[in-house]
Amino acid sequence: MILSTRIGGKPPLFKRGQMVFFMLAAVIALLVLLYGLWTLTLHKTEPTTKAVPSQQALGDVQAVASFAEYCVQETLTDALINFGLVGGKVGYFTQVFPYDDKYVIPYYFITNGDLSPGRDLSPSKADVEQKILAKYVDANLQRCTDGFKNVKGLTVQELPPSSTVSIAAKDVSMKTRYPLTVMQGDKSTTLEEFSAKIPSRLSSMLDISKNLIRKAQEHEDIVYWDYLTDVTNMCEVIADPTPGADRCFNITAHAETDNTIIYRIVDPQSKVHFEPYFFQFAAKVRVK
Repeated sequence: MILSTRIGGKPPLFKRGQMVFFMLAAVIALLVLLYGLWTLTLHKTEPTTKAVPSQQALGDVQAVASFAEYCVQETLTDALINFGLVGGKVGYFTQVFPYDDKYVIPYYFITNGDLSPGRDLSPSKADVEQKILAKYVDANLQRCTDGFKNVKGLTVQELPPSSTVSIAAKDVSMKTRYPLTVMQGDKSTTLEEFSAKIPSRLSSMLDISKNLIRKAQEHEDIVYWDYLTDVTNMCEVIADPTPGADRCFNITAHAETDNTIIYRIVDPQSKVHFEPYFFQFAAKVRVK
């Protein structure tokens, strides 16, 4: 009789607590499910207007312009590297030292072999700008663009480039006129002016080379180690040297065959392709 009364009567309090618990759990699970569905829907409807990766095939005018600008910058970089390494690869220098089978180094100074002043063969800053760097860019820019063969759905007509380089205290900059006509169906767009700039103290490096040549003309049988050491040591005592100042460069002089000295000037503050920029030249001196 007691057992029958418990089953047929009101549930005990602990069973009511279980029911409340399960109801709350069900409500929470439902809320979590609804939130998940809402989040999934939001993700599916997210805007898809993202930037097109640069490695994809060129397919619009802006991409053509960006690619041309990239090639202008890269070709100026190559021009700087080649000038520093072998004098520019543009046929400017007629007197060169055959360093090895792969490349030659231009002579900036050659002794006459007597007591008369030797010959200064170094280029002026204006010649470096236009007859070496700009000439290199104009001759090699279209190798980079390669006829815009990666363009999809567009036709690109190009004319030869014409560049103007400026060597300043802090950088080397360039403006290039490179006429491009981009055609898509009945529409055409003209692109023409491009620019590039590379942080570099090339101006000071050229000044240093002139100082070394002037000293060589005064005493053709002497390497001015004191000057080389003074310029190099300034890197250790000047935390933030004035851009363009004749200081904080690493300069070395190596004796080669045929009475030739190879000078190499390294700028630890300017990096081209992630390496400190350097520029080198040869000087033929008189032996006592």
